[in-house]
Amino acid sequence: EELAYGEKIDYLSPIDVEDLIYREKVESDFELLNKSINSSVVCVTGGAGSIGSELCRKILGLKPKALIIFDNNEHRLFELSNEVNKIKKSKDIKIISQLGSTTNEELVKNIFIENNVDIVFHAAAYKHVPIVEINPLVGIFNNVFSTKVICKVSKYAKLKKAILISTDKAVRPTNVMGASKR
Repeated sequence: EELAYGEKIDYLSPIDVEDLIYREKVESDFELLNKSINSSVVCVTGGAGSIGSELCRKILGLKPKALIIFDNNEHRLFELSNEVNKIKKSKDIKIISQLGSTTNEELVKNIFIENNVDIVFHAAAYKHVPIVEINPLVGIFNNVFSTKVICKVSKYAKLKKAILISTDKAVRPTNVMGASKR
């Protein structure tokens, strides 16, 4: 319903995220997730970022044996480590805060082997379009080579699962960031 010029809006209806993304909401199968994560050693790359930190919170509820939060941002890693250590429900869940870059193959290999990682959720990527557009080589290097390293080392270390966490920006990329994610 259109409003006439100068007319006041007395009622605003809430907007759901589904109204903005033009696709159906996909519900998580928690039974399937629980079977995969329960008692497993799980690593989340980009774990202190916006997407990675939410993954870490959800994974904690599925009672992994250990959760490795892997990030290159020391301050956010510190803050998230403190948070998850307070909210974890079981003292048996080991939290490992790993500072470093997922483009460092030797570091990733050491982490996966030394901790007997079962599953990696690879969320480490540059995601902010304006920053990546003015720094395209760094964006491509990080997004492409970190994924290559995670895949190579996951195979080498015989992980059960390696899951790439991407974004809708990778579906039909119109910029360097989206193309690097794709």
